[in-house]
Amino acid sequence: MTDISSLNNNSLFNELDTSLPLTIGNGITSLGGGNYVASPNGIGLATYDNWLGVLGAPAPSDIIGYTTTVSNAALDVIQYSFTTADGSVSPKTGGIGAEVVAWNSTGVLVEQLTGYVPGQTSLSPDGTYLIFALPRVDLSVTDGSAGPTTAELTFGTSGAFPGFPVPEPSTAVLMPLMVILLMVSRIRAVRSFLAGR
Repeated sequence: MTDISSLNNNSLFNELDTSLPLTIGNGITSLGGGNYVASPNGIGLATYDNWLGVLGAPAPSDIIGYTTTVSNAALDVIQYSFTTADGSVSPKTGGIGAEVVAWNSTGVLVEQLTGYVPGQTSLSPDGTYLIFALPRVDLSVTDGSAGPTTAELTFGTSGAFPGFPVPEPSTAVLMPLMVILLMVSRIRAVRSFLAGR
């Protein structure tokens, strides 16, 4: 069991590189012992770009983000949904089950689970892998970067689990609290108390 809590209730931005489904022998190589190497050139791609649009101008059907939730921490299982550039979220309820199978300092490699239902303890991996990269990591060369390093493409089960950023509270949550605090601070008795009188 790995501490995958940083993937709970997290929204990950997709920079062209995360949404590409990979399979063993088709973009991912298993080295055995829980170690994998991603190889986009192995499937005829110069980069991980599978968008119809370009960076900064995705097509409506391009995946622009993922939301992950830890479903079963004991089994390293998450559920994820994705958002396309037109604002559609899929699936609309629940999520797609996936098992965290490997990681490195820049992201995680997950394998999708067939028909996963929360609470299920018997897992059926379907052989489709996705890379969820940290926001600061860019596996694409389409934005002018030099492209991924060997370390960014090698995943295993040792070493520290990457710390995905914890989402900040939204304005929708903070605004009512701020309004209440402003109203309370305008009450004469509260102002007197705060002034030390």
